[in-house]
Amino acid sequence: MRKTNYILLICLVWCGLSACESTPEPAKVYTFDTFCQFSDFPAKGTSVGDIEKWKQKHQTRVALEGYLNLPTMFGLASTTFGLDLTQEPGGNRKEAVTVYFKLGSGKNKLKTPPKQYKPDDLEAYDLNGNKVTNKTKVRVHGQRSLVNSLENDKVQSCFINVDRVEIIQ
Repeated sequence: MRKTNYILLICLVWCGLSACESTPEPAKVYTFDTFCQFSDFPAKGTSVGDIEKWKQKHQTRVALEGYLNLPTMFGLASTTFGLDLTQEPGGNRKEAVTVYFKLGSGKNKLKTPPKQYKPDDLEAYDLNGNKVTNKTKVRVHGQRSLVNSLENDKVQSCFINVDRVEIIQ
């Protein structure tokens, strides 16, 4: 009986560790123009419940291509860090999409930048553990999150919680 329990415990631990290291599936690739555009935004006066259902429908896995840039202001939030994704290296920050990375030194993570950082201090890792800098073109995948405006009938902003990073050659 003890041998069976021991084998079962080993299997459970192995399965748990395997799940932790699995690579998230690729997502549909959007452009900067289409990433945060919705034609079916709920009309003014729509119930909070219906707006939440709408958000759930659109908070899906997405992918976007571009260049990662450290923000102009430090944006640390516990275990994640927001970067600007731009269409060109060091590109226009007004047109950037915020992408949130988990901090760490492993695959699909961002190394914690120093408190006083420069643009070249950015160091992230792709799904194979390769180093990504602010000059590396990447495709980031993750959950799209929406923040809707209380003043008008449109989405105020969208961002991605990154769980997969690919280097684009």
